[in-house]
Amino acid sequence: MLPFSLRVVWFCLSFTGMMTCWAVMLSFVRAVESYWPLVYCVGCTIMHGMFCLGMIYKMEPFRMPRSFCIAQSITMGLGVFLMTGVSASFAIATTFAALKPKTWWEGGKGLMVWRRIYIYPLFVFPFLATVVQLGITLRFDSGVQRDDLHCDYSDPTCYAGIPWLVTIPCLYLSIKAILRILKTNKHLQRSRDPDLDVDIDTFTALPRRPKHVHMARAVSTSSSSPPANLQSISRQPSSPALTNATLTPRGFHMPFQPPALNLDTLHYSRSSHASDELDSPISSNFPRFANPPQVGTVSLDPDRITVESTAPPNEEWREILGASDTPDLDKASSLKWNEDGDKSESEYVKGDDGFDTEDNYSGTYPTRAAPRSLGTTSRKARRPLPTLTPAVYRIITFQLAFTIVQPLSSISTLIDVIRHKPPAPFGTQHIALLISAWGPVFIFSKWPDARRLYSLWLPWK
Repeated sequence: MLPFSLRVVWFCLSFTGMMTCWAVMLSFVRAVESYWPLVYCVGCTIMHGMFCLGMIYKMEPFRMPRSFCIAQSITMGLGVFLMTGVSASFAIATTFAALKPKTWWEGGKGLMVWRRIYIYPLFVFPFLATVVQLGITLRFDSGVQRDDLHCDYSDPTCYAGIPWLVTIPCLYLSIKAILRILKTNKHLQRSRDPDLDVDIDTFTALPRRPKHVHMARAVSTSSSSPPANLQSISRQPSSPALTNATLTPRGFHMPFQPPALNLDTLHYSRSSHASDELDSPISSNFPRFANPPQVGTVSLDPDRITVESTAPPNEEWREILGASDTPDLDKASSLKWNEDGDKSESEYVKGDDGFDTEDNYSGTYPTRAAPRSLGTTSRKARRPLPTLTPAVYRIITFQLAFTIVQPLSSISTLIDVIRHKPPAPFGTQHIALLISAWGPVFIFSKWPDARRLYSLWLPWK
C-alpha cells in the first residue's frame, strides 16, 4: 500500500502543474497568434482534474465506486489522447516550417497557423481512441480496482500502448524536421560567399580634420599680390565665342586622394587684409583673374566682350563683371573639405553633373560617386541569413520531450507484461503524469515572448 503522504505530494504537484500549464500556454498562443494549441491544456485539465478528484477517496482505488473508477479511467485516457494529438500537430507544424525556410522571418507568428490536417490528430484520433477504450473497458470489465494512485484500465495491459500509434509517426516527423533544418542551414551558409561580403568601398577613406581647422579664402589686394604659385595657375576659356562673363563651372570626380594644402597659401591668407570680399574662392578647376587696373577693360574675347571700368584701386574685379552674376561663380567655383571626418558621403548634395558635392567656402575636396553609380562594381547589401525562430526550437524540443514521455510511461507496463505480473502500485507512468503538466512550463517558460506575457499571471517568475 502506497503511503498517504506520497498521494498528497502527487496531488499538489498535479494541481499546480495544471494551473501553471494554463498560464504558460496562454502566453504561448498569444505570442504565436494561434489558439488551437490550447487543446493541450484542455487534455491536461481533463486528465489531471480527474486525477485530483480521486483525493475525495484519498486516492485509493479500493474506496472508489466502480462507476467513478470507470469514469476516471475513460476520462484520463481522453486527456492523454488529446495531448498526443497536439504533439502530433506540433510535429506537422514544424515539418512545414522546416520545408519552408522563408517562414523563419515571421518570428514564429505564422508557424501555428491553423491547417485542416490538424483535425485528424486533434479530434478524430481522440474520439476514435476513446470509443475503442470505452468498448474494451465495458466488454472486458478492465476497470478493476488495484493498489494505485488512480483507477486505470489494466486488462488487457497491451491497450495502454494505443498512444504509440501516434507517437511513432511523431518521432519520425521530428527527426525528419531536424535533419531538414540542419541541411537548410548548411545550404544557406554555403550560398553566402564570404568574398562577396567585403566592403565595396575601395576608394581612399575620407581624411579626418578637426572642426576648428578651416581653409581661409585666398585674397588679393591692389597693394600686395598673392604668392607666385597662385599667379601661375590659369586656364584659357573653353570657347573663343564665350558671350557671358560668368563662367559655368565643371564638376570632376577624383576618387583617389585630396589635393595637398599649400602652407604658403594658408600663411598668406591668415596675414592678408581683413576684408573677406577682396577675391573669390579659387579652385584649381577654374581660371584665376587678376584685379583689374583703375581704368581699363576686362576682355574674355577681344572681338566680342569688352567691359569698361572706372573702378578705384581697391574695387573688386567681380563688381566690374556684374554683381548679379558673381554669386553663381562663387558658389560653384570651390568645393569644401569634409569638416567633420565622421560625416557620411551620402549626406553630400547632388551636383550639377550627377556627382556628390557640397558647396562651401571651407576648401577644396574631390568627392567620389555614390556606390550605386559604380555599375557592376557595387552590390546590393544583403539582408542577414534567415535563422530558425525560437518558437520552432521550443516546439521541436516539446514534441521530442513528449515523444520520450510515451516510452517512459510504458516502461513499467512492459516490464509487468514481460514478467507476467500485475501492474506495480507505483511506476514510471506516474512520473510521466507530472511531466505532461510541467513539461510545457519548463520548455516554453524560457521563451522571451511568452515570459513577458505569463509574468502578468505569475509575479514570482
